[in-house]
Amino acid sequence: MTSETTAARLLGPGERGVSLRVDVDRNAAPGAGARVRAGLVADGALTSVHESVEEVELRIGPSWSMELARENPFIAEVRRGRLGADGALRVGTVIEADDVLLSIVVDDHGADALGPAKGKGKRREVPRPDRDDDDAPSGPKLLRDESLIAPASWIGWQVAAVEREPVGSKDGLLERIRVVVTQERPLAPGDLILSARGVPAAVVGEVVADEAMPVDPGGAPVDLVVGPRAWDRLAGDRPAPGVVEVGKADDAFGQAVRARATGPYSIISQRPLAGHGDCVGEPMTAAHAAWLGARGLSATLAEMTGRKSDDLTGRMVERVRALGFDFSEAGPSETLHSLGSYLRAVGLAVAFDRDAGGRPTIAVRPATAEEIRGWSRGEVRLPETVDYRTHLYLEGGLFCPVVFGEEPGEARGDDEIARHYPDAAVVRPIQRESRRKDRDERRSDADRREAIHPLVRRRRFGHLELSRPVVPALWRVGKTSPLARLTGISEDDLDDVQGCTHRLIRRDDGSFTTVAEHDEVEGEDLGVGASALEAVVDAIPADRLPPGLAGRPHALVVDALPICPPDLRPIVLLYSGNFATSDINDLLRRLINRNNRLRKLCDLNAPEVIIRNEMRELDRMAEDLVLGKSPGHGDHGLVGLEQLLTGELLRLDPRPVEHAGRARAVRDETVVADQVRLPRAIVETLGIAGDDPVLLARPDAEADGRFVALRVEVHEERVARLGDRAFEALALDRDEEPIVIVHRPLGDDARAEATRLLVDVDLPAAAPRDDAARSWVEAPDAETMRARLLEAALDGEPVFLDGPRGLLAGGGGPLPELGSS
Repeated sequence: MTSETTAARLLGPGERGVSLRVDVDRNAAPGAGARVRAGLVADGALTSVHESVEEVELRIGPSWSMELARENPFIAEVRRGRLGADGALRVGTVIEADDVLLSIVVDDHGADALGPAKGKGKRREVPRPDRDDDDAPSGPKLLRDESLIAPASWIGWQVAAVEREPVGSKDGLLERIRVVVTQERPLAPGDLILSARGVPAAVVGEVVADEAMPVDPGGAPVDLVVGPRAWDRLAGDRPAPGVVEVGKADDAFGQAVRARATGPYSIISQRPLAGHGDCVGEPMTAAHAAWLGARGLSATLAEMTGRKSDDLTGRMVERVRALGFDFSEAGPSETLHSLGSYLRAVGLAVAFDRDAGGRPTIAVRPATAEEIRGWSRGEVRLPETVDYRTHLYLEGGLFCPVVFGEEPGEARGDDEIARHYPDAAVVRPIQRESRRKDRDERRSDADRREAIHPLVRRRRFGHLELSRPVVPALWRVGKTSPLARLTGISEDDLDDVQGCTHRLIRRDDGSFTTVAEHDEVEGEDLGVGASALEAVVDAIPADRLPPGLAGRPHALVVDALPICPPDLRPIVLLYSGNFATSDINDLLRRLINRNNRLRKLCDLNAPEVIIRNEMRELDRMAEDLVLGKSPGHGDHGLVGLEQLLTGELLRLDPRPVEHAGRARAVRDETVVADQVRLPRAIVETLGIAGDDPVLLARPDAEADGRFVALRVEVHEERVARLGDRAFEALALDRDEEPIVIVHRPLGDDARAEATRLLVDVDLPAAAPRDDAARSWVEAPDAETMRARLLEAALDGEPVFLDGPRGLLAGGGGPLPELGSS
């Protein structure tokens, strides 16, 4: 767990800040920044102080324990010597590259029976010291390294404190450790000055020589010159300038450069799970997306929501670039892939395309059983997930490595890679000792390779072969379900047939009716369950079929169900040794159990009444998988695939955009109207070069999410200097602490759009378009969302994905054919 804070540094016991002579410039333009006397900075009276905190929890499990220990065999001796006796980096130490902040080892009691270790720490056997405790584990220690390494952004900072908080043994939590590091440097333009109450008062605009500052009545140069608004925040109700107490300067939201994050990401939120500084992005809100989309800047919108924000392929590219592989293009956004996977998981065939104007569209239609098998890499037969002794995925289960691919990092031989990774393009030698000690299967490092394909388990589908057909749940919901409208059979009769309580009869005139089990009615007895409805579906006239079912009415009754990729329904090993899992896995487990039970009963020629009861339960489980399970007696509600799908469609949360910079902004009349002066660190990290403009925006989406395009000049300060026109266009003159985010266009189309915006800073919004396709962006709730989704699927009409829901826009190039990897 990582957090970043900044604080005003105290001068001494009981002192909040320093008393400075302040003058007010009544003619200063809003946002011009404060002028600070150079002698004040040289004396160190005002400094910029930064503070960051890293927090770690030590826990204990049934067969392991985490310890903070200096004697860590995984740490080099030169790094071990910088640690204190407790295993933490000594207070006052200046952090160097690859420094160990906390030396943490995990003692795997009885790990000899668990098989290969997972995670970043590899096991090493060391002698266990003698202890008088009867409950102490015996035999050698099997250690894993879980040490906390200082992030690169902390190099040069100083350890201020190591705080240890005993918590007790609740839920296995023993102790919480916080490492506090600080950095202090001379005041510079772009830093923030606080009032005595700790409220942001002014941004430092420039440091001025003593002789250039105004003088007070006594003839001495003043320390600080601020505008009227800054004076009000510094001195409150005091009418005249004079001596006021000013807090130490801090840098809560100062300059930052966000290169592409390459650390581990949450498979649910797509946000970074770990790392410090380099694994965060700048905000991209719905207002930003709407402003760009309304002005036809679609390539820029696609980049910021795809290649620069939500592109797992691009993150993987950065990881393997160091291996010598060159990738010039990033892929479409991961949100687009996830949406397509959820649509397929509920039984819809998905096709992505672009319209004549280049806008991304999506078309859905009911999927047949043959299409479902076509997406799949293999059949899932067992409800199990992992072997709880070895923590390995079970073959044939819900996380089967043969169907869904191996976990990235698993050691495999070349023949195994060819079998399990037929489309893996990147492999590398394993640089570690071979784990397999079998006498006949020992291999050297040169013979063993490791497949690098992190997205495999986010793309591959499996399928479940049903022992009896079912009607997909989406066609059976609603006040008047699509199945009832197409067949002309009432909802109650459909429920009776699918519930196996009534038989379906086709009369001589071609109409259908239902009768109880022992009633006799003239006509053809079609039986019970979804298999009985197949005859009804096949008898629907072609002119009554909607376009989405033209020539394929059998999509309404299927004997195979898709199983979505495992990384969209994860299972996570907790510190306690237990597993947390997605509700989808629980619903799938119940469905597979019922399906296997029904198949076995059919093989045993069980009585018909038992078969029908099991058919009813199988049908209910297939419905729960899509629609979820309501809370019942002694049971909690389970979230189904439809809830996940509608949440994916309705989610409009701000997205972090990578390959972006951030800096405080200062108005500067000497800057040309179409230019911006940026800190060298931002320009070099983002690779800004030539005459191509950059895009600037406010991070809080105020001023309607407006962007401005400006050409770049480089300077050595930490502040972004803007001319009057750009400052007012972004409404920065109304902010107490003006911040701008900087985006560098990556592709040719995005650069052309930035040049277009540079010429016309007041680019008007496009006229409203007459969209022939439907859009569910404005759907107010899940019920309406489902209705529109089914309507689009049956009508076969494409749906646009831009506008405020532009977060689904792809990157450069064609949209993906999902499931192809």
